Amino acid sequence: MAGYGAGVGAEAIDRILSAVHVGAGVCVHGVDLRPDAAVEAACRALLDAEDLARATRFTVAEPRRQFVLTRGALRLLLARRLGCPGQALRFAAGPHGKPFAILAGAPARVEFNVSHTAGRGLIAIAHGAVGVDIECLGRETDLELVAKGVLTRAEQAALQRRAGPERSLLFFRLWTQKEALIKAQGTGFACPPRGFAVPASLREGARSAAFSFPGESARWMVTDLTAGAYAAALAYALR
Repeated sequence: MAGYGAGVGAEAIDRILSAVHVGAGVCVHGVDLRPDAAVEAACRALLDAEDLARATRFTVAEPRRQFVLTRGALRLLLARRLGCPGQALRFAAGPHGKPFAILAGAPARVEFNVSHTAGRGLIAIAHGAVGVDIECLGRETDLELVAKGVLTRAEQAALQRRAGPERSLLFFRLWTQKEALIKAQGTGFACPPRGFAVPASLREGARSAAFSFPGESARWMVTDLTAGAYAAALAYALR
């Protein structure tokens, strides 16, 4: 892979990347999305015409910067994984909107998922189906109202047993775990989050647990990546 993902532009992008999780054929990188003109220019240099056109459709600076930085970082990471120039990659979406990479006219041999929130992004790359989600713990949310729409009764009861910051932390941990699972499965909200409960051990603080959707035999691993000011989770298919 020598020559791919190298150079001054790559060095600039590397400054905003950090390894968050590595194992079982899955890697997750954190992306620092704070303003940095040099890094944004390096990321833009990796984008194709379709990416650039999409970026111009963002009328607000922060979402536009988030897209440019995460897409540029994604291209760099995929280029290193696949041994190709970042500009050689194209992106398409499946029937439920989940994106995938195309290389030389065929789907790339790895899958990925991206999530971002205020100031921070995550990029997951795996050999199989994968999903990742991140939320800022400082985000203002009507926990009680949203919980009724996305949590099971048992999860809502667990939430009620917490107070203050602990309640908010549990809510966002559960929410990111469910979102990561839904994104990994790739069916969108055809699988409503209230229709399944994440493993009880995760509610009690476990960092990882195996999971199957109701009525399905496929097994997934769910890993809590919560750290600092962010709740986050990773889900990927178990072979």
